[in-house]
Amino acid sequence: ICELMIEAVVRDVTELKHLQVLPEIGGISINYLKRINLQYFFPPILVFDATLQYELAKCILPELEIRTHKQVPDGEGVKRFQLVDTNLPYSTLKSSNKWPARLSLWSELCHTMFGQTGLLLPKFLRNIIEPNLREGIMLGHFGDLKGTNKFKHVGALIVASRPAIDPRQAERAAAIISWKNIQALGEKHEWYPREEAPIIYRPNAAYSWPVSSDTHPDRLAEAVRQSVTEAAIEQAVGRGRSTRRSETEPLTEYLFTSVPTNRPVDGVFTVAELKAATSWVGVLLHAGLWISLGTKGAGDLLHKFALALKFQRPDSLYINLIGLSAFESPAGAATWRKKQIQDNFEISRLAQTVDNALQEGSPAVELLCSPFPLTGFQSTKAKVRGARYFAQVYVSVAPGQTAEAALRAVLGPYAEDVEIEG
Repeated sequence: ICELMIEAVVRDVTELKHLQVLPEIGGISINYLKRINLQYFFPPILVFDATLQYELAKCILPELEIRTHKQVPDGEGVKRFQLVDTNLPYSTLKSSNKWPARLSLWSELCHTMFGQTGLLLPKFLRNIIEPNLREGIMLGHFGDLKGTNKFKHVGALIVASRPAIDPRQAERAAAIISWKNIQALGEKHEWYPREEAPIIYRPNAAYSWPVSSDTHPDRLAEAVRQSVTEAAIEQAVGRGRSTRRSETEPLTEYLFTSVPTNRPVDGVFTVAELKAATSWVGVLLHAGLWISLGTKGAGDLLHKFALALKFQRPDSLYINLIGLSAFESPAGAATWRKKQIQDNFEISRLAQTVDNALQEGSPAVELLCSPFPLTGFQSTKAKVRGARYFAQVYVSVAPGQTAEAALRAVLGPYAEDVEIEG
């Protein structure tokens, strides 16, 4: 402690952040940098790092100079789409049991669209999602991604959320590393101030989407913040090795955070659009079933589908994306879906788009800027035994499979309660 205080006096540091009193445990925390080994001071040193924070590195290697700085472009065949209206913090992902289901479902939908898929997310979600994923979907988490090559051949890469560091921790880390006086945020700031920053549009770099981005006014504290947040995102997105892709090995990336990166995007979407694509609409498409809007008897079939979903073992995460009333009765299921379409604009628009595409025989429908294939869907009619009306149904069939067999496979043990026409 005395050595730290002497060093602070010598360096004219007015607030010694290296020393922290912890009254809750009756202790003191002391943090400081160890001196770098002398062997690194004499020979020339080359530092290669895609996310190096130069200002912080200079505190450790004072003679460090930037000799080469190069931004490597994406290879041919790379598409990138980004969330534009929320940084999707960890607190949001923890706030509802629907978020693990949404992320899992989107990875499954991407698997259908693009084949092998990588899902990179906070570590606390892995244990929830991993047991239910199909083969062909790989998981990774922030803090364990740097240098790994296991995602280099995926067809789709999803980066969900972003790590963050509390402003006071960033200020303390900057002070410890630099031995400088760090400009602290005032008490009125519980989090970082925000500044406008661009998400660049790939086809025309003159166009961008302005987003609100965290920024610390002190350059060293900002460097610490960026080393946790932007650097982690850059490392995660880099796992897909977009610079090595080609038209013969394409890659589609999804950034589920509005934090700007140095990477241009081909399109953006809102959190409302993300929730719509990963609502019951996405659940039905993933299951290979669509019950036409406005058709009589839809509630009966939707109720049977909900029960079949609930019957799955291990328990399906997607149960959380279906309203409770859909499990209770056919009338409840019909009312729930009708209310969803009436009350949620994005779900209504997407559901109608899917309905129209299937009726018109379109080869695909757009989900978050990408084409979800519909060519495997066939039309049939079905009703629950005892019901008055046959509902218009579309079901995805495998090669050599009939629509009736496909529908019975989707409904599982509840298929015995259903009559299928033709």
